[in-house]
Amino acid sequence: MEIKICHNPAYSVILGQNIYPQLFDFYNGECSEVVFLVDAAHYQKTSEFFTQYPIFPIDQSCQPINIDTLAKLAIQLKQSGISAAALLVVVGDEKLQGLGTFLAATYQTGLRFIAVPTTTYSQINPRINSPYFLDSPQEKQLFGSQKPAEMILSDIDFLSLLKEKQFHDGLYVALLKALLFDQQLLETLEHPQYKQQIIEIIKVSLAYKSLLNNPEYSELRHLFNPDESIYRLWPNWPFAPGETLFYQILPFIENREILSRLKNLTSSWGFSLRPTLDFSKMSEEIIKKKATNQSISCIIIKDYQKWSTISLELGEFISRVQKNEQSNW
Repeated sequence: MEIKICHNPAYSVILGQNIYPQLFDFYNGECSEVVFLVDAAHYQKTSEFFTQYPIFPIDQSCQPINIDTLAKLAIQLKQSGISAAALLVVVGDEKLQGLGTFLAATYQTGLRFIAVPTTTYSQINPRINSPYFLDSPQEKQLFGSQKPAEMILSDIDFLSLLKEKQFHDGLYVALLKALLFDQQLLETLEHPQYKQQIIEIIKVSLAYKSLLNNPEYSELRHLFNPDESIYRLWPNWPFAPGETLFYQILPFIENREILSRLKNLTSSWGFSLRPTLDFSKMSEEIIKKKATNQSISCIIIKDYQKWSTISLELGEFISRVQKNEQSNW
């Protein structure tokens, strides 16, 4: 199926099962010169289906993705004779999509590219109109780039390779959208056979991503960007991006019935409501990074589809989270 995300211009997301091998059947642009940037876990599958194209694997377990990775990759492309006319296909998770975005934006005069997200999180919450960031070896998020892919192709077959924690990480994004907009989506997530309904969950979540482009919801957009959450400030932060979104809203849920319902659901996903966090160390990090003036936008959830937003300084946010953890939420 093809889903149109309402940007200017409209954005195509191709969603389905076993559609990766037919990638170029969905693409209408020029593809005489193509290069693949893939997560190492998907190298074999890619090489089986696209034997005629150069493939550059990235093993994230062996190398961090930062600005040095980008420079080395660009040199490899240059040495392989890849021109600026090439179409780049990026196959991987959120981090690899970020690297691919930078490569497409900065290699020579720029490359056209197709995004093939391979995790639940990157399929449910693809970057469409928000920037990616890359670290330098010394500083986090020093570089930013915002270059849209010409097409996103989401094949749920990739999700079968994920560990349970990775699979559920994207579902926290769907869960937040369910609380904000759609109680039926929440019921789908609670269904015992929710994994068999993953295409429907992704489809509905993408529809609400489109809704977020309406001016009335502008205050919510950045809440779904992991680079604008507390996740970005601490290198040893224990949660993945989707878990972080969920963790950030928990202290601000005022409806006890909703909170109880979420506790039952996310416990079955393996989420701990009371992780061991060193709040004094977090406060030290805030002072060290001189981030005391940075703020976090938080959602107050009063009831199903009834919410408002507030902005808290990081210190105030941590204090409120700590208080809620001590009271077991």
